Amino acid sequence: MKVSILQPPYPSGSSDGASVCLEWILDSLAALPPQQDFVLLPEYANVPGLSDQDEMRRFADQDGARFLERISGFARERSCAVAVGTVAEESGIWLNRTLMLDRSGEVVYHYDKIHLTEQESGTLELVAGDRVGLVDLEGATVGFATCFDVYFPELFAAMLHHGVDIVLSPSYQRSEIADRLRYMSQTRAVDCDAWFLRSSYSAGDPDRAGRSLIVAPDGEIVVDAGSDPGVITADIEPDRKFVKPRSHGQPDVRHGSLMNDRRRPEVYTGGSR
Repeated sequence: MKVSILQPPYPSGSSDGASVCLEWILDSLAALPPQQDFVLLPEYANVPGLSDQDEMRRFADQDGARFLERISGFARERSCAVAVGTVAEESGIWLNRTLMLDRSGEVVYHYDKIHLTEQESGTLELVAGDRVGLVDLEGATVGFATCFDVYFPELFAAMLHHGVDIVLSPSYQRSEIADRLRYMSQTRAVDCDAWFLRSSYSAGDPDRAGRSLIVAPDGEIVVDAGSDPGVITADIEPDRKFVKPRSHGQPDVRHGSLMNDRRRPEVYTGGSR
């Protein structure tokens, strides 16, 4: 599976800046070589950089909606699946929603971010999702971990239990240090025994933000976008798993199977002092 991940420039925080960011994304998609199988875009890709609730919602309903129509057109014309982080309204509530589009450009699944930041649940009045996101992508089981979701290991234990092959992590982290973004992405790949694909924004700082990544199930960073805007691409094997000795000197076993076999959730919340 040939996957590409976009890392747009950091948006300025205005509607004009958001429009510039959308054009960068669309131009970058148009410049991709043929035979792409899957493209990942970052969190808030239809409203990049906007933090005022009214402005964000207005932009999502207008420019953001037209942008998503063009994303659908790209998927259809290129016969390429796309996942895109959005702000979306449904039945009067607003959500941090990742859309999965198939090769025909149709939305076949959505995941609503489970763990919202205080800014999201407070100022923006977004509503949290209530289920682990899982979908089939051409035979691969795909899970979702949007930005702040990555800090909650229980989510990844659940995804491992469900046998995920790929974890998608659209993000908008601006202050996290670069090393920690790499370490956490590597750890979550190992936690899930799955490919970990991360898309975020460049902040122009070599020590912070950026770090769109493709990480293998054994924690190896296959491609790192670094701190600058750009596109990263790799061919991945979704069914590849991390294989290691069961213990020292013992036969090899799939890491994920070992973790599922030996996990003891019944004792984790009891505790003692």
